[in-house]
Amino acid sequence: FFTSLKKLKYLYLSDNQISSIDEGSFSNLTNLLYLYLNNNCIFKLHSGLFNNLKSLSHLILSSNELVKLEKNLFNNTINLTMLYLDQNKLK
Repeated sequence: FFTSLKKLKYLYLSDNQISSIDEGSFSNLTNLLYLYLNNNCIFKLHSGLFNNLKSLSHLILSSNELVKLEKNLFNNTINLTMLYLDQNKLK
């Protein structure tokens, strides 16, 4: 869905009852700075989900159903400065 939005810098997907996100959903959003996924029902994030988001600085995942995070989930998010994970079920 987002493949043609290569210049996109802000993506707000809050409050949409999203429960899962396909692994390549954000792969073409290389200029994305802010990604808001809070207040959804996300229970799992695939390890390669954020691989191409090297410009990403803010990732908001608050108020979801996350129980665990994959080991290499944030390996390529080299500019990530703010990560919000509050109000999840992380162990």
